[in-house]
Amino acid sequence: MVGSAETVSSAPRYGIDLHTHSAASDGALRPSELVAVAAALGLEAMAVTDHDTLAGQAEAAAAAEEHGIEVIRGVEISVDSPLGKMDMLGLFIRPEAPGLAERLADLQQRRASRNDRMLAKLAALGLPIDMDTVRAEAGGGQIGRPHMAAALIRCGAARDVSDAFDRFLGPGCPAYLPKDKITAEEGAALIREAGGLPILAHPFSMKRSGAALLEALQILKAQGVVGMECRYGRYRPGQCDELTALAAETGLLPSAGSDYHADLQPVSRLGETYGHERTDRSWLDALKETAGA
Repeated sequence: MVGSAETVSSAPRYGIDLHTHSAASDGALRPSELVAVAAALGLEAMAVTDHDTLAGQAEAAAAAEEHGIEVIRGVEISVDSPLGKMDMLGLFIRPEAPGLAERLADLQQRRASRNDRMLAKLAALGLPIDMDTVRAEAGGGQIGRPHMAAALIRCGAARDVSDAFDRFLGPGCPAYLPKDKITAEEGAALIREAGGLPILAHPFSMKRSGAALLEALQILKAQGVVGMECRYGRYRPGQCDELTALAAETGLLPSAGSDYHADLQPVSRLGETYGHERTDRSWLDALKETAGA
């Protein structure tokens, strides 16, 4: 685990990270461990945004009190849109959000079926991993492709996570199956009904730029999206500047997140975006004002 856990410290904190993943979905750290590491790194605030689940939020909230860091309740939902590949963050989700929770439970059931079918494809390729092995890699959390990749690495079938995705688990590969998704309109509506703000994650995933990206952002705003991730852990500084300018042009609120998964996806570093720099809390304050949080 990166860093070390500490109790509440009087040292000044700086920096926000509004896109992180725990072992409640496909991260490597338990929610409490994730919060502890963020606190040890000196972050001021963070959001736990696990894929299609709110299961880790109570544990994260308890750890936030212990370590003296602000933790925002969040989620990341995969959505289906003709505009391109897209994920949507929901920030400031209320503790009681039955409509969102029920829809997420349905998505989790569909994801479990997908996992079984992908493992069957791997077995047909002669690869020696099963659900018990993958479940162990997930540490009791929601199972995803990064855990399958970890199992492939452990048995010697892949060199690293990138190799596992490039040869077996990525789109177009022999064991890949697409996820069942909801529409962007439904995702935004569910997040709003739960008291949250719909935020477009990693906008360049849509494979658009220039006027085409601007048009897509305007459409998403009309569909209920209120913000976009302008600083992202895997984007270069110039890309982040471009997105920040587009947010201002479209009236979308800017957000910043690393998309941290810990050792399962080591490219991103907790709390660091925009060329491995931290983002101050002014963007978070604007989001909180809009959410009434």
